[in-house]
Amino acid sequence: MSGTVRQLFCQCSLQTQARKLDEEVAEWEPKIAEIVGWFGQLQAVDVEGVEPALRADVDVGNRLREDVPHHYADRETLIEGAPQKEGPYIKVPKTL
Repeated sequence: MSGTVRQLFCQCSLQTQARKLDEEVAEWEPKIAEIVGWFGQLQAVDVEGVEPALRADVDVGNRLREDVPHHYADRETLIEGAPQKEGPYIKVPKTL
């Protein structure tokens, strides 16, 4: 490209990028303002006397039940209600 054509091309490219940037700013500005507003709401909450915690469930302990096998008297009804089955077994997705 000659120098003049190159300059013109670069100017057009920059103007196009600037327009795109303006569109993105216009799109994201209300979203960011809403997020900042949420922080304002959080700061307005009275937390006097509330002990800080890294996670909400720190004092709950193990919330999972014991893994104990159960005998189901009506096994056929259980298998019939499964969305996918393979013979006498319920088919589930492979997990690693």
